[in-house]
Amino acid sequence: AAAVDPFQQYRIPDWYAGRFYPVFQRFEASGLARHYPYDRAIIGSSMTENLAASDVDRLLGGKTFNLSLGALTAYDARRVLEVALARATVKQVLYNIDFNAFSGSIERTGVADAFPRYLYDAAQWNDYPYLVSASTAKKK
Repeated sequence: AAAVDPFQQYRIPDWYAGRFYPVFQRFEASGLARHYPYDRAIIGSSMTENLAASDVDRLLGGKTFNLSLGALTAYDARRVLEVALARATVKQVLYNIDFNAFSGSIERTGVADAFPRYLYDAAQWNDYPYLVSASTAKKK
């Protein structure tokens, strides 16, 4: 694991405050899905980004984590959901299927930048674009 981990890919920060950058949601979501405690995930687009997990907890019990991404497509949702379900602690998923989710090709992501697939697999050996990036180091 790296000492500078602003997108929380390897752990929840302990010596610096965790930050959340809306423009880097696709870089953060895999780490957040892996490390934070929850048993219910919210997966959706901007329609659910501002849904407060605490409100869902109050209504349904349990511990909810919102993993929504702006401009989410079915491809993006699958990647986030695979990471969340790999934890084996997720008992429920609230999945908002947006009108835009299934438009375009099956590997279409909702933003112009390339989807960071390497952060969504189990291998750490291919995380070097994240670990050696100057922009990553500047985000600490």
